[in-house]
Amino acid sequence: MSEIVIRLQRCVVVLKQAEVMDMLKQNPDLWAAGLKRGKGLNRFEKAQERRPRGGGQNEFKR
Repeated sequence: MSEIVIRLQRCVVVLKQAEVMDMLKQNPDLWAAGLKRGKGLNRFEKAQERRPRGGGQNEFKR
């Protein structure tokens, strides 16, 4: 099973996927907040992929 590494300011926490799922099941508000952040991150990454990379200048000039 995969492990999840969380780097904090003074330590590193390594949890198994099942352990994280158990914690999330016990706290549905945390689950909802994490899902919302994940959806936002996915949207941001998709928008970055669609963004033209031309050095900041528009390619279409009149």
